[in-house]
Amino acid sequence: MVKNASLILITLLFLSGCHHQAANPPSASRVISAEVLGHTLTFSCSAQFAGAISSLTWNGKEFINTDDHGRELQSASSFDGLGECYNPTEAGGEADWAQDTSTSKALYFYTYGNQIKSSTQMAFWTRINQPYPLGCGIDTGIKVAQNTTNLSNHILTKQVTIGYSGISNAIEFLVTYHVPDHHTSATFESLTGYLTQDFSSFWTFDPATQTLHTLSVGPGEQPVPVILSTADSQYAMGIYSPDLPQPSPWNHMGYGRFNFFAHNTMKWNAVFRRYDTPAGDYSFRLYVLVGSLSDVTVGMTSVYHKFYP
Repeated sequence: MVKNASLILITLLFLSGCHHQAANPPSASRVISAEVLGHTLTFSCSAQFAGAISSLTWNGKEFINTDDHGRELQSASSFDGLGECYNPTEAGGEADWAQDTSTSKALYFYTYGNQIKSSTQMAFWTRINQPYPLGCGIDTGIKVAQNTTNLSNHILTKQVTIGYSGISNAIEFLVTYHVPDHHTSATFESLTGYLTQDFSSFWTFDPATQTLHTLSVGPGEQPVPVILSTADSQYAMGIYSPDLPQPSPWNHMGYGRFNFFAHNTMKWNAVFRRYDTPAGDYSFRLYVLVGSLSDVTVGMTSVYHKFYP
């Protein structure tokens, strides 16, 4: 298991009558691909991970680690400062480990051209009454999972599109969480990527000034986008949201990175937080950039200028 307790507005209007829509919860993979910077980029999601992105390849290179259901390229959330003890997770729960099925329930996922659309009823990461000896989130006095079911009523809906506004190596994620109950606080890990172990070079890039710097392996968060690359810089993935960083008191946070070399994976995430959280829908927009390290910085700058010309 590799996850972290610091987990973390656009309404998605879904086209009716789209091709490939499953009448029942899907049981197979869905794949989209497009030519990106002279090479084929392919995305896939599967019922094994309840519709979470389980593969991204570009120029013959697999980017995503899928050793358990807490990895992938997916979204999660946590509430009331409880961390993993109350942690709806798109791809499934900790107990799913490397199984071919997920506690999360894929309500639908289908492809339409260069898009994947999906909706998932998220599992809680912890099982009912699962011991948590180190304490739950910010409350170290709570030593047991706080969810009373294994499958939550939290729904994660997303639209993934290869290419954004003429920028071929920008992948747009429009993510909406349906939160069924009121909470005192929420942390939305709006998107996280668990990459293969060889994405071991960490960078920070400010698209406003086009400055690239090496970055410590953390763990930690910062207000400037994060890029992970292979040592030769030929393959890289970066994350950008026009809505990060958030205003104070979270203006020094938003983009996280983690070196889980011992667990065969490297991680980045984009995190949004709020205090009082009524029941309702919470939406986020994110842009994943792929290519070489140079390609990613150029693409991220181009996306930035679409929002801040």
